[in-house]
Amino acid sequence: MANRYDFDPKTYLQQGAWADVKLGLHRTEELLERLGNPQDSLKIVHVAGTNGKGSTSAFIAGILQAAGYTTGLFTSPYILRFNERIQIDRVDISDEDLLEVAADVRDQALLMDEAPTAFELLTAAALHYFSQKRCDVVVLEVGLGGRLDSTNVVTPLLSVITPIALDHVAVLGDTVEKIAYEKAGIIKSGVDVLSYPQHSDAAAVIEKRAAELGCTVRTPRFSLVDAHAEGLTQVFSYDGIEDVHLRLAGVYQPCNAAMAVEAARILRGKGFDIPDSAIKNGLEATTWPARFEVVAHRPTTIVDGGHNEQGARVLAKSLQEYFPEGGVTFVMSVLRDKD
Repeated sequence: MANRYDFDPKTYLQQGAWADVKLGLHRTEELLERLGNPQDSLKIVHVAGTNGKGSTSAFIAGILQAAGYTTGLFTSPYILRFNERIQIDRVDISDEDLLEVAADVRDQALLMDEAPTAFELLTAAALHYFSQKRCDVVVLEVGLGGRLDSTNVVTPLLSVITPIALDHVAVLGDTVEKIAYEKAGIIKSGVDVLSYPQHSDAAAVIEKRAAELGCTVRTPRFSLVDAHAEGLTQVFSYDGIEDVHLRLAGVYQPCNAAMAVEAARILRGKGFDIPDSAIKNGLEATTWPARFEVVAHRPTTIVDGGHNEQGARVLAKSLQEYFPEGGVTFVMSVLRDKD
C-alpha cells in the first residue's frame, strides 16, 4: 500500500492555475462532509470585499488574540511562503501539520466523483486544521467574490464586507452592482453584517440582501476616525479607542482599523470578552506584508500590492501624505488580467 504522506502538500494544494477557478459550493460541501464538517464546530468571522479584506482580517484576528482567544486566520494569496495562508495566533501552519491535514483532505478528495479545485482543497484543509486545534474563533477571508466562493459554506457569527470596487471583472461582473451582489452572497439569514461605507450602488445591493435575510447592517462612522502620520507609522483614534500606534502605514489603514473596532464590539455583544485594552493592543500588534510596507531605509523602499483602480488611488494618496515633496521612483509589475 502506498504511503499516504508520499506527496508534496504545497504542490497538491496549489494544483492548476488561477484561471482554473470553478465557482460553486457543492464540491467543498461534499469534501467537508467527508471530513466530518469541521466548520460546524467553529465560531467564524467571514470577510469579503475587493480591497482591504486582508488587513481588516488581520486587525480583527489581532484584537481577538489580544483578548486571549486562540484565533485562526485564513487568507489569500500568500506573500512570502505558502504556510502564511493558514495561521493560528499569527503563527503559520508548520510543514508537518500542513502535510497531516493535506493528507486527510487528499484521502477524501480522491473518493469524490468531481475533483475539487486547489482553493477548495485549501479551504477544507484550513477548516479541518482549525477544528483539530480547537480554535476559539476563526477569521475567514473570502478568496474570490463571495456568493460562490468555497469559504461560503459556513454560517458565521458576523459577515464583514470591506470596500467594493471593480476587480476580477471577467469572473464577478463588470459593474460595481454585479460585484456587490457576489460579495453580498456571504450574508446569511439573521447574521449581523458589518459593511464599509460603500459607493451608493454597492450599498444598495448589500442593504437589499440584508433586509431579505433579516440582518442588521452596521457601518463605521469614519467621521470619528482621527489619524496622523508619525514617521512611517501613524497614530489612530476612533470612537473612544485613543492613541493607537498602527504599524501599518497606508492612509487607508485607519479605516480598516475602525472596521475591526466595530467587529470587536459586535462580537462583544455575542459573548466575547474583548476589553478596550485588547482592541488597542491587538491593533498595535498587527502587521501585514505588502500593504504600503516599508522594507528598507536609505533609500526608503516600500512594497504595495494594490492591483486595481481603487488600490492605485489609495497608494497615490499614501505617497502624497508621506512624501509631499514627490521624488518617488516606481518599479512596477502587473499581471495581464489587470487594467
